[in-house]
Amino acid sequence: MNTLNTAWTIELPHSNFGATAVGTNIILTSRTECRVIDSNGNDIWRFIPENSDDWGIVKAFALHTYLVYQINRHLHFLEPKTGQLITKVQIPPGSYTKAINDDVVFAKSPDFHNLGCFGLASVNGVQWQHQVEARSVKIPTVINQTIIVGDDHKTFGINLQGDKLWSVESNTHIRGGTQLIVGKNYILSNDCLIDVSSGNYVDFAFCVDSKIQKPLTGLPFNAILFVSPIEQEHSGGTPTYVLRLMNLDKEELWQFSIHTKISGTYSTQNKLYLIFDYDDDYWEKYHRWYSLQCQIHRYNFNGEIECIWDAGAPMHGIAISSEDTIYAVSDSKLWCLK
Repeated sequence: MNTLNTAWTIELPHSNFGATAVGTNIILTSRTECRVIDSNGNDIWRFIPENSDDWGIVKAFALHTYLVYQINRHLHFLEPKTGQLITKVQIPPGSYTKAINDDVVFAKSPDFHNLGCFGLASVNGVQWQHQVEARSVKIPTVINQTIIVGDDHKTFGINLQGDKLWSVESNTHIRGGTQLIVGKNYILSNDCLIDVSSGNYVDFAFCVDSKIQKPLTGLPFNAILFVSPIEQEHSGGTPTYVLRLMNLDKEELWQFSIHTKISGTYSTQNKLYLIFDYDDDYWEKYHRWYSLQCQIHRYNFNGEIECIWDAGAPMHGIAISSEDTIYAVSDSKLWCLK
C-alpha cells in the first residue's frame, strides 16, 4: 500500500485550526487569527481580529474579489493579497455560509428567540433576508448561480435578488444536515434528487432503499456515494460498513466494505477521500478504538484505494486543493501531503 509523502510540516501553537485550500494557498483559521500560507509552507500574511470572544462557526473562503474570514456572526472582508481588513458585516449568529461571486449566502436554524432565516450579504452589508418557519434550516449550497436552501422537508431555488425560482417538497422530514451536489446540475436534499435548472425532482425518494440509506458525498459526475451499516453501530462487535457508488438510475457502480466508521469525505475532480478519525462515543462505551484511526485514504473513481496517510493523532482541519494536495492539521502541526 502506497503512503502519501510529506512535502513539509509547520509547527502550530495548537491543533484547533480549520483549513481551507484557495488556489495554491492554504488558509488556517481559529477564533484568534486567520493565517495564509503558500504551497511551500511560507507565511504570506496573518490577520488578528479586534474582538475574538465570539464563539461559534469559524471558517474562511474566497470570493471573486475578497477573502472572507467568518467568526460566528461576523464576516471579515479581507484583501486577499495583504490581509487588510476592508469591512466587517454582521449576520445572524450561528449562520452557515457559502460563497457566490462576491457575495455570501447565509442560513441559520431557529433558536429560542428567533425563527430560522436565510439571506445574502456583501461587502456593503446584508442585501436581503427571509425568515423560515421550520424546525431546522440546512447548510446552503450554490449551483450555477442558483442559491439552494432547505428546511425540514422543503428545498428552494433562489436567485441573487432573493426571489424564489422553485420549491420541492418531500415526504421525508430530515432535520438539519447538508445538501449534496451531484454532477454539474443536480442536488440531493431531503431524499429528493432535484434538477437545479428546472426545479423538477428526478427521484422523489432517492434514499428509501435500505441498501443506500445514508448518502456521504456527490461526485463530479452523476453518481452518489452511500454507506450502510451491516451490523448495528456501537454494538460492541466489529462494525462493518458497505460503501456503494450509485448512478442516478440507482445502478451500483462498485462497492467495498470497511470496518470503521467514516468521519468525513472529500471529492475533487479526480479523487475520492475517506477520513477516519477518533470516535469518542465508541471509546467511552467500549474502551477501545475502531481498527482504523486518524487516517486519510485516497481512492480513484473506480473504487480502488491508491494511498493512505496515518496521522497518529486526531485531525482537526483538513483541506484538499484542486491539484489533490492534502493539508491536514494534526498534533499541533500543519502537514502538506502529496
